[in-house]
Amino acid sequence: VFVTKKTVYGRELYATGTNPNAARLSGINTNRIIISVYTIGGLMASIAGLLYIARLDAAEAVIGQSFALQAMAATLIGGTSFQGGKGGISNTVIGALIMVFITNGMNLLGISNLWQDGVLGSIIILSATLEKLSQKKLLKLENVINR
Repeated sequence: VFVTKKTVYGRELYATGTNPNAARLSGINTNRIIISVYTIGGLMASIAGLLYIARLDAAEAVIGQSFALQAMAATLIGGTSFQGGKGGISNTVIGALIMVFITNGMNLLGISNLWQDGVLGSIIILSATLEKLSQKKLLKLENVINR
């Protein structure tokens, strides 16, 4: 949270996510920002994988296959836009907590993993649809204001 809210790198990160062309024209090295984000993401994924393997004392190629789906659902529930520039770490943490409650609830109810993936996919579709609808409402509101 500190890095994204209080540092120059965080402002450049949000600017690049919102509009890469405008950020580049503002003097931000967008290629450096994009490469650094992928590098940090890869580093964090590798650390998480090592911790997960250490916890289970086992390693398989498909051990974290559903994590990408869960991460996308948590991010969308937290209000981060897939189109970039909107969202935040605190909202994503709240979305992740909601996803933990949903997943634990489905586990306690004995719902199979296949149905759980279906529910997560439905959550992603519903969240993306609601985001798109809210963006359309904002665009209509901006058009009314600008007239």
